[in-house]
Amino acid sequence: MLAERVEEWTRDWKQQGIEEGRREGRELGREEGREEGRKEGEEAVLLRLVEMRFGAEVAETYRARIEQADSETLLRWSERILTAKRPEDLFA
Repeated sequence: MLAERVEEWTRDWKQQGIEEGRREGRELGREEGREEGRKEGEEAVLLRLVEMRFGAEVAETYRARIEQADSETLLRWSERILTAKRPEDLFA
């Protein structure tokens, strides 16, 4: 009887651990998805601003660089576009 209870408790603890791990995994996945979505939005806005200010060809030239930049860099470039005279000033 005691052995059966210990076995039952062990199964319950394992199941609880599995469920907790799944919850944490889903939460982490959602957070990563939100971060990725924010970054994609930042990229899209900056590309559009570059296109409006300097033309579509310039935006395409810098597309890969924009897509590889982190959020902090994208923000800095988005602020610089207000005063940049040339694309080189923006990405300096």
